[in-house]
Amino acid sequence: MLPSHFSLPLPYRLLDYFGGKLEALGFPIVSLDQKSLLRRAEQITGLSDFGDPYYQEGLSVLLHSIEKDAQLRFFGKLVIRIVIINYLTQRLLFIQAKKKIPKNIQGGLQEPFIITGIHRSGTTFLLRMLSMDPQHEGIPFWRLYRPFSIPGRIDLRRIRSAVELSILRPVFRNIDAKHVIRGEKPEESAWMMGLTFYSIVYWILAPVSSYVEWLLNVDMSKYYQDYSSLLQFHQKALPGKSMVLKAPDHTPDMDMLLSEVPNARVIQLHRDPTTCVISLSSLFYSTHAAMTEDIQAKGMCEVNKRMAAHFIRANKEARQDEDINRSIFDIEYEDLIDDPIGTVKGIYHYFNVPWSDEFDICLREFIKKQLKRNQKRHNYLPEQFGQVRQELDAFFDAL
Repeated sequence: MLPSHFSLPLPYRLLDYFGGKLEALGFPIVSLDQKSLLRRAEQITGLSDFGDPYYQEGLSVLLHSIEKDAQLRFFGKLVIRIVIINYLTQRLLFIQAKKKIPKNIQGGLQEPFIITGIHRSGTTFLLRMLSMDPQHEGIPFWRLYRPFSIPGRIDLRRIRSAVELSILRPVFRNIDAKHVIRGEKPEESAWMMGLTFYSIVYWILAPVSSYVEWLLNVDMSKYYQDYSSLLQFHQKALPGKSMVLKAPDHTPDMDMLLSEVPNARVIQLHRDPTTCVISLSSLFYSTHAAMTEDIQAKGMCEVNKRMAAHFIRANKEARQDEDINRSIFDIEYEDLIDDPIGTVKGIYHYFNVPWSDEFDICLREFIKKQLKRNQKRHNYLPEQFGQVRQELDAFFDAL
């Protein structure tokens, strides 16, 4: 089993130690009180309308889960407060933008590619390959995390994201071997959807297990309404181009996704779920280790196992609808890895997308670089998370 505690690098450890001591003495340096978080977002933007109050349930469940489940160290509380205030700020700006320029969200999307499949099934690799095509564009992390700038102020979103990621990278152990995240690289749309407070992004960052359990059983219809509106704003910034997006958390909700984005070109990746769950747990172990005093590796893996099972069951149910099933192009992970160019050509053929020599050159160069990067391998074993492969295989085979 992996260790339940890690020390932070020295500068972070000092911040964590002295911050924790001051809080123990009664100085409320990092408040995670809902009213204070809302008030801070209002102060930053000068706005007060958060829109449809459905988001409040998710925020309330999240804050309760942070208190009950997460056992955050001072550094973790500081990070999660910054993240929550960012998303509350973005929610205020989102609602203001919808009111101020409603025509921006009335036009149609240009047939976006939307990649899904359970986490760790190759979605990032495919996202970044398709984004190489000049006629398409992936959305970089900095624009997903902060879709809106504050009117009247210098737009520092790109710089802020680069600084924030560089600060976090040293404390997220071996993160680049598991998932390379940079401000300029296309990322998954969960980072955009944090402003709904119905997003898996909070589980990526911290061990909020009861929040995840709630998220797997909640009505996501309003989440998808906001998703569609946010895509319209991103489309406005990319005239003449089709967006390339990826979100494993779409896997159980194909019906709602295609209801709100009916012209989406959906691609679903398939990989052995046991491998996916252990790989995902290894990734989250790196992030949770920076945030919490007590990493429950086995419990975290159990939550990821239940999440994957929910995704698989709900996906099978949604795809009983033949119209939904026809809208989705399926890819096996092994085919993607063994023949990435042939796989992309298959996607283009299925959706009748023209292939260009320029894209071919860009794609081959990207794959070469990717193969070189993959020499730094991500190693993980079920036993590190208190699991037995044969038992996990049997569990998923029974679904």
